[in-house]
Amino acid sequence: MECLYRKLYGLLKQHKIRFSKFKKEVELTKADLYALEYGDMLNHDTLSRICLYFKCDLRDIMEIKNEFL
Repeated sequence: MECLYRKLYGLLKQHKIRFSKFKKEVELTKADLYALEYGDMLNHDTLSRICLYFKCDLRDIMEIKNEFL
């Protein structure tokens, strides 16, 4: 299973937010950055902080690509 965060990057672009500012304000860890870069699942706490930051739903920041379906 692969997580795609294209929607998150789209929101950053739409709101004209630099990734460095976003990373600091959401308090992303090195593990979070790795997950974003390589399509791994972020933990629930991180996903919640991102959704609160943008005041959006989980579906607005990510997609799950399931190769079994």
